[in-house]
Amino acid sequence: MANLRQTRVLARRGNRALLFYTPAWAVFIIVGLVCAIATTAIVTGYLLAAAIAAGVVVLAWLGLSLQVARLAPAGRGPDRPAPPGGAGVREPLRPLPNSPAGAAAMPIPDEQAAA
Repeated sequence: MANLRQTRVLARRGNRALLFYTPAWAVFIIVGLVCAIATTAIVTGYLLAAAIAAGVVVLAWLGLSLQVARLAPAGRGPDRPAPPGGAGVREPLRPLPNSPAGAAAMPIPDEQAAA
């Protein structure tokens, strides 16, 4: 199955990048949780406790969604030598053997005895 998550580069520094990497359904779950916490806080009157709980939920989500990745070069650079012996070139395959004409219509020896 294909990877359906989208990646967004938030910042780059040298050869490292800060990536935001999360599926869309996770965003809806987090927004739903924060809305439920806010509604419960307004109804019960525990605003400080709900603010702490919502902050923990959002920080946990950010901790799982953000990652630092090292950027790899796109190809060999101009200052690097070529790989030895054409390492990137694949050797051609041998052609498959051809069966003689009419070989598919020939009966199998077991069928001859039964007929």
